Amino acid sequence: MYYDYNTELLSICSGLGGYVHDDDIAGDYYAISDPSRCLEAIQDLQRTLRRDHPETRDIYRKLGEWNIVKNNLVPIILNDISDSHLILASLKMIVVMTMMPPKTTTFVAQQIDYLQSMKEAFLNEKVMLSIVSILSPPLANKEEKKATEEDN
Repeated sequence: MYYDYNTELLSICSGLGGYVHDDDIAGDYYAISDPSRCLEAIQDLQRTLRRDHPETRDIYRKLGEWNIVKNNLVPIILNDISDSHLILASLKMIVVMTMMPPKTTTFVAQQIDYLQSMKEAFLNEKVMLSIVSILSPPLANKEEKKATEEDN
């Protein structure tokens, strides 16, 4: 029996949000209608990737084809959302999507092409500044705790 994972992935990705055209600002912007639904969609994508076939990685390749890192996950981070759970889930998903594919999988060249395309999303200075500003406070707290423990 053939399982159509495309339908499931489309359904999940519809919860991530998308680009909306606004004539007032003369351009497009990324809109998230419901941050909690967006968070659920990211968590569903993580679960779906965990059950991906280890050799063919069909789900990973489909998400790579759609370039969800550049088209969805990075814009979520750049959206100035105050929901830290959503931002961290997006970062976690980005990490999973940008990991090097195992050499034992098929379609390695295709996966590397998708990987390079995903990593191009980080060439924008705003992206790196956002990621650093998101990760700086938790890392600073960890260093402060470590210094306090060493003092005792």
